[in-house]
Amino acid sequence: MLIQWKRQALFLAITSLLLSACGSDDNSSSSDDHGHEDEYGQRLVMTELNGQDISLYDRDEASVSLVGQANAAAGQLLKSDDGLSAALITSSGVQFISSGLATEPETDAIFLDTLAVTLADPQLIMTANHFALLQDGNTEFYPAEDLTDATGPEEDLTLTGITQTFPALILNEGESLYAVFYDDQLHVYQDSVLQTSYNCSAPSAVMHNDALALIQCDGALRYLVVDEDDSGSHVAYSGTTFTGETVSGWSSGGEYILLYNSDTVSLVYPHNDHTHSTDPGISLTDDQSICAAAINYDASALITVRDDASAEVLDLTDNGLDPATISLSEAEATFSCDDIQLAAGSAAFMITDNSSGHLYTVDSHDGGAWHLHGSALALSSGINVQSTVLLEADDDQESDDDEHDH
Repeated sequence: MLIQWKRQALFLAITSLLLSACGSDDNSSSSDDHGHEDEYGQRLVMTELNGQDISLYDRDEASVSLVGQANAAAGQLLKSDDGLSAALITSSGVQFISSGLATEPETDAIFLDTLAVTLADPQLIMTANHFALLQDGNTEFYPAEDLTDATGPEEDLTLTGITQTFPALILNEGESLYAVFYDDQLHVYQDSVLQTSYNCSAPSAVMHNDALALIQCDGALRYLVVDEDDSGSHVAYSGTTFTGETVSGWSSGGEYILLYNSDTVSLVYPHNDHTHSTDPGISLTDDQSICAAAINYDASALITVRDDASAEVLDLTDNGLDPATISLSEAEATFSCDDIQLAAGSAAFMITDNSSGHLYTVDSHDGGAWHLHGSALALSSGINVQSTVLLEADDDQESDDDEHDH
């Protein structure tokens, strides 16, 4: 099984000007007739394939500004679990960006220059709201919650005589429970004492969502589930899942990790010492295939973008809302999955098409139906987006992160 990562990552979105008024798509399940004084608290950060400019779109201000310069072109962005910061990964190092949304009043987004790391082809992951960087055979942890006040990594996970080959995972910070990668295995340590080991050669990607982590290694996806034993201590269990299947991308929300390929979407979740997966029931005809899919933060909805220039939003709550079908009308003539990027926020999804140069925002208000927010919006000419993330200030999200027992 191989995860076939597209040039555009699953979590991508692009920036543009939004209309101050809201409208409804003809194929939307609902009209957008709410008031126009919303404070979205959403900022989209964008990198370019052939340039080093890092731009930011502020949805509240309906404006685009230059945040700064990447240390190399074609940077990839990695969002923190709390959605308030991002890491910029290039071939020559790592830079960190603060959204400015965590303060009251909000401030401008900035590069945190004192944290910049110069390192060829760095390996960086997000784990338990920490950026984890492999540096000289050890893992350095940068806590996202304290990123703006930090002057360097909070912790350096070093094991005597061990050269780590992939950034370590924080399974439970309070109990010093970590997953460490070396010698083609995944090793679980507690208080620097080895607990157990699992085969995991050539780890290359990870998605960590609270009690569940999925790791690409051994030509499959290995799961790591953390659960309490009879004494109340946390223990890690592992196995493989989706062996022999192609996975195009993933995202996380609620207790789930969403996986998708061209014809399937699955939601994986932990249960005691193993995982289960469920089919959310997306609509797909014989002549349709999936370009991208994502789930929002609280797992109240998921979206699929399809290769016929349409999208579908499934409501995952008990509200009884019908699936919402969105027509990407400006993209029909030139539509290609290779040009599509998708970003998920708490109550919004953004779909962009580099070929036609348009942005579509799909959102929901106060538990109402998902719909197209306004019309398709023209993007700045000539921008070739490499990577974007949607940063946002969401009170529920921040509260949930504070309660997680990492």
